[in-house]
Amino acid sequence: MATPIDQIRQLPVAEQLAIVEQIWDGLHESPELLHEWQIEEARRRAKELDSDESIALSEDEVWKRVDDILK
Repeated sequence: MATPIDQIRQLPVAEQLAIVEQIWDGLHESPELLHEWQIEEARRRAKELDSDESIALSEDEVWKRVDDILK
């Protein structure tokens, strides 16, 4: 018996993408997407960065760290 995902995989790519977009667009309505503590932590970090921009990493440093991890 075919599962819903098997049925979706049989659709043309354009229709699969349309389904993905509908799911993605609906995620913002999910209360489980972000917990309140995560939102508060993001706000705290944003305030910290606003008060001292020197603590931020440059884009080059971020990508260097990513590259280092992937090696």
